Amino acid sequence: EQRWPWRLSSQRLDAPLRLNGQRVERVKVDHVSALADNDEFDLLSRTLIDSPYRFPAHVLGGRLRYVLVRRDGQPLDLPATDEQQIHQRPGRTIVTVCRDCGLIEGVGRTASEADLASTDWIQSDDVQIRRLAHRGERRNETLPQTMQRLVRLTQQQLSEQITYSEYASAADALRRRRGDCTEYALLLAALTRAQGIPARVVYGIAYASRFTGASHVFSPHMWVQIHDGERWHSYDAGLGQFDAGHIVLALGDGSPTSFQDVMALIGQLQVVDAAELVGSGKSAAR
Repeated sequence: EQRWPWRLSSQRLDAPLRLNGQRVERVKVDHVSALADNDEFDLLSRTLIDSPYRFPAHVLGGRLRYVLVRRDGQPLDLPATDEQQIHQRPGRTIVTVCRDCGLIEGVGRTASEADLASTDWIQSDDVQIRRLAHRGERRNETLPQTMQRLVRLTQQQLSEQITYSEYASAADALRRRRGDCTEYALLLAALTRAQGIPARVVYGIAYASRFTGASHVFSPHMWVQIHDGERWHSYDAGLGQFDAGHIVLALGDGSPTSFQDVMALIGQLQVVDAAELVGSGKSAAR
């Protein structure tokens, strides 16, 4: 049984944060203590995964195949999506990612009522979120055009200053106008559901430096997948676009619990090899 304290000031649960399996606590101190010299603890670097290769932009726009393993030797159970294929091999997992591969037979699932529901973390029924979701809406707007508009709105509402102070809900992020990839994903998911479009939150890693400042590494990341009636498509407001540098580790509900489970997995994860697939894409990573 999990028990989370209730924060009276914000009228919400104060969910404990764990990164890489370690509990992170926020403690209020006086001004002198806050400015005093303290031992450095680079928590962020502990969540980064080295890439076996450097990937130029044109490669990320194609199809990539990765070889993943767990440090503890346990099997790696990753979800297959319409953009990600999974093949298990003894002691390793082969992951193939492609943005525009089209329908992959037998992969993923159809949308459900849960993908349209307003939740404590994805408040699609919030008045401000619903109003924002219709800002700039055009008559006869196509689904891709709607999503591009919602991505831009999300980026405009959240400042360029990236903050890691806490795990904020979509409504909180909109009011504070700041956050990291978590808040970008939750706000985009809320705006999408407010438009009546099924959306789910995706937890994984991405080959990008924007939220960490580190190059040629895979960083913890969150983005959104929407269902168009046939398949799921990824949209990433935090990085601007989805590409083959995104690896899905879990599909979640946007709650801190789902996020913490993925962070624990990232602490065990290694990307040991990768390859660009060209032509028919039948070559295999070894």
